[in-house]
Amino acid sequence: MGRHTDAHITIDQLAHALRNAEPAAVLTPARIMRRIIRMDRGLTSFLQSVPHRKTYVIESSALLQLVDRDELDLPASLTLPDRVMLIARPRPEHLTSMHQQEVLRYYWRLLYHARIDMEMKQRIEQGHLTPTAAVHRIHAIGQSAFDEAREVMRKEKFLLPPMDNVRVYCEFVALFLELKHFLPRALPRYFPAIDDLKRVEQVFNEDIDSNALLAATRLQGAPLPDAPVRMLVDEDSEKDVANDRPGLDVAKSPKAYANLIARAEKA
Repeated sequence: MGRHTDAHITIDQLAHALRNAEPAAVLTPARIMRRIIRMDRGLTSFLQSVPHRKTYVIESSALLQLVDRDELDLPASLTLPDRVMLIARPRPEHLTSMHQQEVLRYYWRLLYHARIDMEMKQRIEQGHLTPTAAVHRIHAIGQSAFDEAREVMRKEKFLLPPMDNVRVYCEFVALFLELKHFLPRALPRYFPAIDDLKRVEQVFNEDIDSNALLAATRLQGAPLPDAPVRMLVDEDSEKDVANDRPGLDVAKSPKAYANLIARAEKA
């Protein structure tokens, strides 16, 4: 399929669309985002890639101790809420190569993931998701399926420290529900040990109203999740990646499985 020649969206318009859908969303330069995550999480090795670098939830007070407002390219009149969701900014040249609907749908997906991260963080703070509660959730999912998910997310740089059961479970919720709504064919490829996807979703819905959050985070003008679009890459990426690779049996081909994840989620 050739490139679209219809209307495009600018960085400023995308930032505005995100803030309209979620006032806590901040479109952030990718290199600044990497630095924020490294400093906030105490990641000392600059030779390793930064995990979870597409979205990051952080207190505004902590954020502004790590970077200046000018580095975030924030409007002077914008007052940040107490907690924000940083979302990696795309390269301008990628925006000019894609129709605005493609961009809006992809950033809806990122915002959805970030909003789940924020909701799960609040669940922990409010005492609803304790270590004991997490153990019960893991038991309902299945220990082997959870262990597999932990390993996949660790290797593919989804997990931030600390990597205890509660935090791993939270990221599992966010990634599973993101894929379920936006890339459902990839679910059994990411998590082949799960034999009942609906049962796992029911467990996660004890903590998250996934459908309500999906509706609440939709950017104005974004096409529905089942509309075919190309994925967008952020400022650190050198090329576009495909949405999916139909027919790949990751259970029989671990190397192909790793390549799928690398292409789909290391953008």
